[in-house]
Amino acid sequence: MKTKNKAYSFLAGAMALCLITILSAFSPVHEGLHQAMQKMMQKMKAMKMTGDPDKDFSMMMIEHHQGAIDAANIVVKSGKDSKIKEMAQKTLQTQPEDQKKLRQHAQMKHDDAATAKNEKSHSDHAQSTDATSHNDQFSSDMNTTMEQMETKMKNMKMTGNVDHDFATMMIDHHQGAIDMADVEIEHGKNSDTKSMAEKIKSDSQKDIAELKEWLSSHGK
Repeated sequence: MKTKNKAYSFLAGAMALCLITILSAFSPVHEGLHQAMQKMMQKMKAMKMTGDPDKDFSMMMIEHHQGAIDAANIVVKSGKDSKIKEMAQKTLQTQPEDQKKLRQHAQMKHDDAATAKNEKSHSDHAQSTDATSHNDQFSSDMNTTMEQMETKMKNMKMTGNVDHDFATMMIDHHQGAIDMADVEIEHGKNSDTKSMAEKIKSDSQKDIAELKEWLSSHGK
């Protein structure tokens, strides 16, 4: 009986050690992915809307892209699958370029808005009222989009496989970018910023298709 108890104790100890090893291997990585998305959402939610849809979209998308960049950096270092790491590397190459252009859009629109405000006359009051209502709708739609993104991220279940979890997370992330772009396309005023939103939407749709294909071929 003592021998059997010792065997059970040894087996239990070995299983516990194995579990600890697995958890220690994945927890820091998955915590990093979670923090990347959480930090992104916090910054986007804390952002004060200016009332200029093009500027607000640009500034929010900069933070949204940063969430993808932070997550991609983690996967490039800790991912196992070469295709997933390749997709993460592409994110690190393309999204900083988008951020650079978005900053230019944000600053350009900020200057234009300031000039327009200074030149506004009393006769423009009716048009100004309509624009305010339009901008309020932009803010409302964007807030709804962010709430949906946050809900998806909170409900996402990690599998313990960093490659699968990154792919699943980024599908929701890219869908969030599409939804944000749609709000800008509907409510934005600057043609260049709206064209940027169209590009982001197209890129995100392609990335989602690529990630879904990878998940399908890897049993998910």
